[in-house]
Amino acid sequence: MRILVIPDVHLKPWIFDEADKIAKKHQIDSFAFVGDLVDDFGQSTNIRLYNKTFDMAEQFIRNHPNIVWCWGNHDASYMWNRMETGFSFFAQDTVVKRNRQLKELLGNRAGFVRRVDKLLFSHAGLMHSFIERIFPPNTPIDVIIKDIDGFNSIFMWEDDSPIWARPQYDVWCKPHDFGLLQVVGHTPVASNGMNGGVLSVDSFSTYQDGKPIGTQNFVIIDSETCKYKEASIKK
Repeated sequence: MRILVIPDVHLKPWIFDEADKIAKKHQIDSFAFVGDLVDDFGQSTNIRLYNKTFDMAEQFIRNHPNIVWCWGNHDASYMWNRMETGFSFFAQDTVVKRNRQLKELLGNRAGFVRRVDKLLFSHAGLMHSFIERIFPPNTPIDVIIKDIDGFNSIFMWEDDSPIWARPQYDVWCKPHDFGLLQVVGHTPVASNGMNGGVLSVDSFSTYQDGKPIGTQNFVIIDSETCKYKEASIKK
């Protein structure tokens, strides 16, 4: 199965337009979103942009029901009323309401971690320290995924959680070996690729002045072979 990965959006609804164009150009079977739909520099009062981003996300889901959806730290901060950098008090009611609608629309396609064949999608990755601290040895991955979906901020608001981990540069943060390829966003990268033991795809994030940090290319990945390639509407 060929999966198009949609990286952190952060109020850039045009990413869904580009994903649509990529899907039409390439033979895509399914989609995976790795979290952080909301919040961006200087946009905390732009409620219209928050709503537009949710509108585009909902339309994309309706057009492509074969999608798995992971919640990121920015999404979860509104679910649990946990303050963090980028949290918008102005948009709080809007995000809470629209997140609830997204949950209803997605059903069990959404959660903190989602598995598709040999791929494990999450916002930041499943770290060994997190798994070892919470789960008994050799707990099956599908049991772990189900349990994590029910976790609250007591478990998830930790540096090594699936919405906060940064194995790309925290040397103590090691991905747990499930025999699966972990695909994550969260940490901005200059280009998509293997970094810290995970496939990092957050190449659409920007600096505070709006300048792109990365190449702004998508990743298409085979769920059985784990082979991947970059794709852009410009290519």
